[in-house]
Amino acid sequence: MKIKTLFFCILLIAGSSRLFAQQKDTVVNFDQLRAPSSPAFNLLGISPNDIERPKNPTDFAFSVGNASNGLSTVPKSYALEMSPFWVFGGKSTFEQFIDNKNIGNNIKQTLVFSLGSTTARSVKDSAEFRQIGISVKFSILRGKVGYEFTKWDKEASKYLAEYGTFYGHIRDSLTAANQAAIDPLLKLYVQYKTTDPDKAAAILKAVQAMNDALDVKVRVLAQDTTTSKNKVWLAKLAQLSSQTAFRRYGFTMDWAAGTVIDFPDSSFNRSYLSKFATWLTFGYEWQNGNNAMFLVRYAANFNRFYRNDLNLVVKDIDIGDLDLGLRVYKDFTDKLTLSAEYITRLPFYSDATLKSNMIATPSRTDKYDFSLNYKLAKNQNISFTYGKNFDNVVTKSGNLIAAVNYMIGLGSARGLSR
Repeated sequence: MKIKTLFFCILLIAGSSRLFAQQKDTVVNFDQLRAPSSPAFNLLGISPNDIERPKNPTDFAFSVGNASNGLSTVPKSYALEMSPFWVFGGKSTFEQFIDNKNIGNNIKQTLVFSLGSTTARSVKDSAEFRQIGISVKFSILRGKVGYEFTKWDKEASKYLAEYGTFYGHIRDSLTAANQAAIDPLLKLYVQYKTTDPDKAAAILKAVQAMNDALDVKVRVLAQDTTTSKNKVWLAKLAQLSSQTAFRRYGFTMDWAAGTVIDFPDSSFNRSYLSKFATWLTFGYEWQNGNNAMFLVRYAANFNRFYRNDLNLVVKDIDIGDLDLGLRVYKDFTDKLTLSAEYITRLPFYSDATLKSNMIATPSRTDKYDFSLNYKLAKNQNISFTYGKNFDNVVTKSGNLIAAVNYMIGLGSARGLSR
């Protein structure tokens, strides 16, 4: 199965499962996609920004990345993200949705599985092969809901209360009408209980049928989303959610881990593990648009083939990396964000192994970049990044990063209740 076909199948399955979950539920859509890159891209070393800003995940997201000389080639890098809780019909109360204090609730609602793919060239013979990155990520602390969401909260509460009142009035009216019809029958039941037991039994059967019919009417009323009044409420909620930027502020903390699998023949017949990484991202977001994030990440690199200082290929060289980084960014408008990122990389290795294979001791390297992120539309972002990479893995012609990344979120549908 080709990689593109695999991605399309996953996209179709995830989208279908979400649509199926929505058939019986009334949901509200939020604009939540904020990060310009994917954890899977991060694992593969092709992320425009290594330090992601915190976000609430969309149900399903798709990224296309391009990093090449002059940005002239067709993108060969793809990433998919899926939020299992929301994709498979998870629902929460409104209070749980905006809460930040319950860590278990934070993890459940922000858990994201990420799958990415790109091409690389073999150190052994320069042949092109496929790499797959798989990761999991969630928020331990995700910040407090910002002031711009207050209006939505008040309006949503008002409409939900209105609907509850409307439903209660109709239900009470149906119950009263049903009781008014039953009262005469109950009098007849008392009258015939001793003189005509068969007739009394028939009356009781009729009373039960009327109660059953009332239960059906009440259930239909509770599930009915086709009344004109309910349509008005739903339209107002949908309009408010589309106009409201869902943002969080304050202290945030995200944890992620994942691995990279190489397929030397660009097929699934043969593969090996080439990298494992885990990282913690934490920082603070202010409501004035000034933000800072910090990164601590460790990656173990399992190099099946490695070219030493004599330009000879040697096998099984393991070198780990500890990354420490800072990213500062500024939201100038709801659509435009500018950021700067700096990361220093400290190598971890076996000195004896490197010396025996004629490999020079690696030294600390640095990366820095400047990015512009622009919001094209609801749950759609495009980013432009330029800077210096750790090595030549991006452009192959120097230490410059020149990258474009496009990300689209499908879903962000939330089943909320009071």
